[in-house]
Amino acid sequence: ASVRTKGDDGSKPEDPQNGADQEDPLDGETLPALFGDAEGAPTEDDAGNAGEPSKGQGKTGIAIAGDVSINTITDTAMAYINDRGKFTADSLTLSSLNETDLITAAGAAAMSTGGSDKTSLGIAGSFSKNYLLGKTKSYIVGATIETSGLALSATRTGDLFALTAGGALVPDKKGIAIAGSVSLNKIQNETETFLDRVHATVVKNGNSLGGNIFLYSTDTSEMLVIAGSLSYGGKIGVGASVALNKNYNTTKATI
Repeated sequence: ASVRTKGDDGSKPEDPQNGADQEDPLDGETLPALFGDAEGAPTEDDAGNAGEPSKGQGKTGIAIAGDVSINTITDTAMAYINDRGKFTADSLTLSSLNETDLITAAGAAAMSTGGSDKTSLGIAGSFSKNYLLGKTKSYIVGATIETSGLALSATRTGDLFALTAGGALVPDKKGIAIAGSVSLNKIQNETETFLDRVHATVVKNGNSLGGNIFLYSTDTSEMLVIAGSLSYGGKIGVGASVALNKNYNTTKATI
């Protein structure tokens, strides 16, 4: 049998098994230290033998970067006579010129480092879509012309330049880097000179056109596209780029 007595103040004595003076095994310790994850904590192998002190809890790094660029330009340049009336002039010249350019640059970069003992991941991607559309025309429709020289010209010179790139850098021993880029580009120009249902009387005299009819259409537009990717991973590096370019230009001179 056990006997318990009350103190002078009427309180019960402390239970030696539950008392406040008993040492707390968790007092001042963190979970990483208890489980051997704190730096300098003792470690054991599968057989229970002491190992090297822990290097501390590892870190995992993840970096993701991306961008999207979409650009569309539609431009029209025209010089024309659309009238059934009669026009008399020493010389008649219609000229249209379109010099619109489209220049774009898109890129994304990701860098990650989480320590040498853990896997780190870096992903970077870039997407670009660029359309350059336009009409450049010089024409006469339904008119009656009396002149000593007639000249129509349409000139298209605008260019498209697109740069798209993605880069990922994960230098850790177990680093995985993935980078890619996609570039879609299109030029669609209509460059045209024409006479439609025109009654023209052209008489030679001393002017520079010399009694001639000239129709001149030219398109010198160009497309320069650069798509690239760069990846570096301590374990794996993957990079890919795709560029799709289309040219739908139409150039005509008709009577």
